[in-house]
Amino acid sequence: YSRLVRETLSELDLDALIKPCPPGETTHNRELLDLSGKSEVPFLIDRSQRVSLGGSENIVRYLTTNYGTHGAPARLRASPVSLFSSRLASSLRGGEQRYCNPKRRPEQPLELWNYEASPYCRMVRERLGALGIAYTSHNLARSSSKRDSFKARFGREQFPYLYDPNTRVGMFESGVILRYLNDTYQFCFDAVPAEISMHPA
Repeated sequence: YSRLVRETLSELDLDALIKPCPPGETTHNRELLDLSGKSEVPFLIDRSQRVSLGGSENIVRYLTTNYGTHGAPARLRASPVSLFSSRLASSLRGGEQRYCNPKRRPEQPLELWNYEASPYCRMVRERLGALGIAYTSHNLARSSSKRDSFKARFGREQFPYLYDPNTRVGMFESGVILRYLNDTYQFCFDAVPAEISMHPA
């Protein structure tokens, strides 16, 4: 269900603050329960419109109606076919991610430039989700008009790109990002070591 919402955000070129709620994580799950009265995801808050709603079908319809130029494509609706393909993609990636309580939590949300279809971006999103770390997802689909400004700012068009405002470190390459998350937020994972490139905010 959450994957359908992420695909919609990506297709509409919408950025979003993501607060992962894996089973066992307490901070975001408690906030979700306070806001919605339930422990069910996905749950969307659009503060610009003072709208809060749950359920992937409701969220996809809301996003495409208010931020799109047409209705929700059939592949993004919560149909048996779309839900089956979403579950299949998750099972091929090893199923539900186990929560690992980090010894250190970032004070500010991290920033991730990515797009839904990339397997490299997916690995980083899954790691952030397993850690329960909040991050701003800057969505840049293959046809995104924002890719030119990204290239002008960072020097190349490559995804994922992670920036951590808590350490002022930015980096390309999923392997580098996974190693950084491991070293900085105490998640045990054998990533391939590589250099971290520094970029200003």
